[in-house]
Amino acid sequence: MIKDIYLKDFVEYCKDKFGGNLEAIVIFGSYSLGFFDEEESDYDTIIIFKNKIPKGKNEINKRFSKVTLHHFITEENLSEIIHEGRWSVYITLLKSVKVLYKTKEYDNFLNKLKKINFWKETDNLKRLKFKDRADKEHLKRVKGYKAIKVIYASTRKRLQILTHLRKKKLIWDYNKNLEINNEFFNKEEIIFLRDLRKKNFSRNKDFTNDDKKRALKILDKLILIVWKIYENEKTTF
Repeated sequence: MIKDIYLKDFVEYCKDKFGGNLEAIVIFGSYSLGFFDEEESDYDTIIIFKNKIPKGKNEINKRFSKVTLHHFITEENLSEIIHEGRWSVYITLLKSVKVLYKTKEYDNFLNKLKKINFWKETDNLKRLKFKDRADKEHLKRVKGYKAIKVIYASTRKRLQILTHLRKKKLIWDYNKNLEINNEFFNKEEIIFLRDLRKKNFSRNKDFTNDDKKRALKILDKLILIVWKIYENEKTTF
């Protein structure tokens, strides 16, 4: 049962608007992870349809300004982008979302998703390598809490990937992934990464230029490790 009135109204609106074509509505980000701020946070959502994508996205954007539609998409298209190498979509659906509304078709979709081998079934890795460059360029442009959000998400993602490559486990939790892969970092880097998580959850805006330089250095290191491990492990997928 949805207790948040704003979110409840959004879900009921979508059910009325899209009817039998609506397969699922899921939410992720701060709301699902337990650090949602009513004044500053938005509702990060994905709406999934059984068949074709209907009209109505613009109406939702106008009516529910606090809802961010990251994907307004059919199940088929969602499956396609995961096979294109969208790691974040893959692990978010399996490990991080809260389901606001679902049908049996969504349950079937998740069951199929659980069975795929991401590295074996991904069509190519260009998307992941593109994100390596994009994340670093994004971090260079932002400051304060926005910079913390970017580097936290970027390091969390690559720690998740490392765990999946090395241990064949799909784990969302940042600290667990850091613990599993702590051999790759020195003491100061581990302290920095743990502090980064605390700053993200507390919405701390204290992030200096020196912090950014250190973050970029760690991110570069993580990226190199990920691809080295991938090359070593790809024959076992």
